[in-house]
Order: sequence, then structure tokens, then C-alpha cells
Amino acid sequence: MIALGGVRSGLFSTDDALAGALQQAGDAAFDLCWRMPLDDEYGEGLKTNFADMANVAGRPGGAITAAKFLQRFASKYPWAHLDIAGTAWKGGAAKGSTGRPVGLLVQYLMAQANGAARPAKAKAVKAAKSARTTTRRKATA
Repeated sequence: MIALGGVRSGLFSTDDALAGALQQAGDAAFDLCWRMPLDDEYGEGLKTNFADMANVAGRPGGAITAAKFLQRFASKYPWAHLDIAGTAWKGGAAKGSTGRPVGLLVQYLMAQANGAARPAKAKAVKAAKSARTTTRRKATA
């Protein structure tokens, strides 16, 4: 991502809890990301005369248009897209892969395994399942 350079990966998500959890994981892993906009106007770049939509909007706002493309398919679910174009590779004398965003993703998954920083929807589902289990236990007791 040109706008953020090699310091932060771009983070796109329509789910505030998921985005927050990913940002916290990135901060903890020193694998930083920055939340980017998903304004409806960026979806204009998906319009085409040849198909329902096309991910060919060009370079200006290209990362956002790509995220808008994903949003069309994932809108029913909590989702996030990390744009790592600027952080995954280094050039010059240090040329090669940086390994990013592996640290961020591992930290996020470890937090999920420990029950911390779960998206609100996942917490609600878990709470509902727990309530059903408690109700069943009381009914059989």
C-alpha cells in the first residue's frame, strides 16, 4: 500500500470489534496496521459494462476498491482484509520477504484461543450457547 509505506499494513473491516482486535494484536506483536476507510463512494470503481462488477478500478484508491470487492462477498460475516503490499517485502540491500503480517495474525489467534478480544458477534453466540446449556442442565436436574 503506497499510502502507508512499509511501516503499517492497511486494515479494512466493517466490524469494529474485529478491527479493534486485529489492531490490538498488531500493536502487541509490533506488527502495526492502520484502519482504512470503506466509504460507499469507493464502490463506484467496481462498476463495469461487461459484468456485475469488476475489481479493475486502477491505482487511485486501489486497495480500498479491492476491499470493497471483498465486502460484496463477505457482507454477511465479520471480515477483515489486511493489505500487505507495502509491508510484506523490502527492497534494496535488505531485499526479501519481511514475514509480515504473520506476527499480527499469530497474536490475534492466540488471543482468540485465550478468549480475549473476541468480536462482539462471536461473544454473543458463545453466550447464547452457554445460556442454552445452563437451561438444559436446570431442566434435567
